[in-house]
Amino acid sequence: MNPFLTPLALAASALLLFSCDRERSNPIDPQSSVLAERPSTPTGLVAQDDVGRILVAWQSVEEGDLAGYGVYRSNKSNGTYEFVSGDGDSTLLISTGKTTFVDSLDTPGTTLFYRIAAVDTVGLISERSNFVGATVLEDLVPPETPLNLSVVADEDGNDRIIIRWTVPRVDSDGGELSGLSGFVVFRAEGSQGGFVAIDTLAGHAQELVDEGLKSLTAYAYRVMAFDDAGNESPLTAQQQTQTRGLQVPPNVNASGQIGQIVLSWGGIDNLDLLGYHVFRSTRADDEFEQLPSVEGSDFTTGQTSYIDSNLTAGQVFFYKIQAVGKNSLLSEMSGSAGAEALADESAPAAPSDVSAVPSESNFSQVQVSWNASVRDATGGDLTGLTGYIVYRSEETSASFIRIGQVDDNTLEFLDGSAVESTTYFYAVTAIDAAANEGPRTIPIQIRTKGPDKVAPQAPQNISAIPDPVDFNQAVVRWSPSVLDADGGELTGIVGYVVFRSKGGTSSFVPVDSLDVNARDFVDVDLAFLTTYFYTVSAYDEAGNEGPRGASVQVSTEGPDRVSPQAPNNVSAVADELDSGRITIRWSPVIQDSDGGELTGLAGYVIFRAEGGGSSFVTIDSVGADIREYVDSGLISLTIYAYRILA
Repeated sequence: MNPFLTPLALAASALLLFSCDRERSNPIDPQSSVLAERPSTPTGLVAQDDVGRILVAWQSVEEGDLAGYGVYRSNKSNGTYEFVSGDGDSTLLISTGKTTFVDSLDTPGTTLFYRIAAVDTVGLISERSNFVGATVLEDLVPPETPLNLSVVADEDGNDRIIIRWTVPRVDSDGGELSGLSGFVVFRAEGSQGGFVAIDTLAGHAQELVDEGLKSLTAYAYRVMAFDDAGNESPLTAQQQTQTRGLQVPPNVNASGQIGQIVLSWGGIDNLDLLGYHVFRSTRADDEFEQLPSVEGSDFTTGQTSYIDSNLTAGQVFFYKIQAVGKNSLLSEMSGSAGAEALADESAPAAPSDVSAVPSESNFSQVQVSWNASVRDATGGDLTGLTGYIVYRSEETSASFIRIGQVDDNTLEFLDGSAVESTTYFYAVTAIDAAANEGPRTIPIQIRTKGPDKVAPQAPQNISAIPDPVDFNQAVVRWSPSVLDADGGELTGIVGYVVFRSKGGTSSFVPVDSLDVNARDFVDVDLAFLTTYFYTVSAYDEAGNEGPRGASVQVSTEGPDRVSPQAPNNVSAVADELDSGRITIRWSPVIQDSDGGELTGLAGYVIFRAEGGGSSFVTIDSVGADIREYVDSGLISLTIYAYRILA
């Protein structure tokens, strides 16, 4: 049995059942065989009043070739019944294949009548059933309050809140939900605000994204459901949340300075903060434009200060600051702050550490360099620096002329108009955008290079020593030249020339040229026992030969042809204890016999004569360091004479 029929049958008193004579909808001859083959007429037809609809049910026809049922409706029990289409094939006059039918109607208070016919698979239609009637009821009960209201601030924006709810399941009286049409969403700003309707949505909606809200602001929401009859459900309990966002940057300040305006503001303490947009306008109330980033980011700066530079004196600008966060979070713009760019009336300070270096290869070039100016001449912040001017003065520091200018990013200048071997003074000044030129640096003196026309100074500490073994040689030594002859820096020295003169200083001739590392010279093939004079000069790679050093004298050695002088202070003393001994003593020889330097002393020879005669005989010889001799084995009481030979 159809489950829809049982309560209908049990509640027969609630149904309006009407009957009448059978209507002949199929005028077929009662004697025809076709009449006998038609489906059976449905029975047990019932109809039930309902809100906005009428429910119809009947007993099924138990036939194997049944295709479905046709539902027919009339506004009079004995009126003309019209076919009502449903989920069946209307072309075969089939309304449904079920044994129930819901006829939805928007005509509250209207009574309608129904009859049912069975249809088989070959298109034969049974006679229509007895009629039943019911009335469409007016919907006076609203839906229940929407369920599970939630409000959540959108993670991807600081001006949106997402409101969600669950569709009511029944009407407010617990009965079946009828005619749900839509929802009205109400919003209140802040905890004390009144609720106002912000949107109406269809009955299938379960979400609303509320946009364009203020950041960091609390909003409360309530939702009401309504049906097709205009019945409104009670409002939900309010649910509240706060929009995401960033605080408005506080304490915005603008300060006019020379050629720029300096901005500052209070920082925002928020983990989502990325940086700040800086907006500028010539008006305090409108037309603000974002200034570009100075750090390569999507926002103007990550700091709480900003310098708007390269401004013209007298320009007035207004600024607003906006905090920028993750996921496109933006704060409200701050209030505006304005300032005027000031004129630059102070020149830059002088550059520092100026140097000038003459070229070693191109004698007309001097490389001038310096360190940048870092303050204005008054000691204040450097403003508007645009470049540097280079000055030069020749031979004196009193006649400077301007020789070049470079931009502020260049810290050097190549002077290509110098003259070789000339003294110059260089100075540099700084200049700013307002044409204020600062003081000159302390002059730097240099001398340009040129062909080497100055010889090295004379070598120092010249000495000459004869060879004590090889009488034909003498060794000449000197200290190197350390300056040029004019006292300037030594340049290009390549060697030394050794000069010799025999017997005097009037006939010097060069005897050899040596490289710059030489510090001595051995002169050979000299004459024995001859006096020579030596001197040395230095020369450079340009062929400049310097003055000769002070000459020195040396005499060569030779074979010894002069004997030592005779020993002096010779004495002979008889030994008091031994009558056979006499001790002979003498002073050392200190010169040769010609009065010259003692050379080659080898020793002493002792001679003796007995009886005081003149017949001296050699008795012994001793070394040059011996100063006495003991003669023993003599005859007592005998006179002996002694002589010493060196």
